[in-house]
Amino acid sequence: MSSRSLRIATWNVHGLRGGLENTAGVVHAEGVDILLVQESGSRRRLRALGRTVGMIVCADPWAFPRGRIQNAILVRAGFGSVLSHGLQRFSGGSFLSPRGMLFAEVDEGVSVASVHLACSGPNARTTSRSSPGRSRDRWAGSCSGST
Repeated sequence: MSSRSLRIATWNVHGLRGGLENTAGVVHAEGVDILLVQESGSRRRLRALGRTVGMIVCADPWAFPRGRIQNAILVRAGFGSVLSHGLQRFSGGSFLSPRGMLFAEVDEGVSVASVHLACSGPNARTTSRSSPGRSRDRWAGSCSGST
C-alpha cells in the first residue's frame, strides 16, 4: 500500500431510508475509501448504492429462512481488490434479527469488519459474549462491482 491516507467510515444507514442519493452524496463528500455499513437494507438497494458511489459491495451471505445480518463492506473501485471476506454470526441471538460481523481483507494487509451490536433485547446478551473465534461461517458471501 502506498503512503497515502486511508479513509474508513462506519454507518448504520437504517435500510437507506434517508435516500440513496443522500447517502451517496455523503460518501462522495467525505472521500471514503472503505465504508462499513450496518442495516444495509435490501440487496438491490445496496448494489445500487455501490454502483452510485463506484464501490465494490461485499454483503452478508443468503440466509433464508433466517434473517440477514445486513452488514456490508464497500470498497472504492481502484483502491484495491477484496482478497477475501466472510461472516461470523453471533451465537444465541434472535432468529429473525441476528447480529454478527462481516470481515474483509483488502489489498496489502488491510483488514476491516462491519459490526452491528445490540444494546437491548435478545441480542444484547449474546453479542457481548461472542468473540471472533466463535461460530464462524467463514468466507461466505459475495462481492459485486468493479475489481
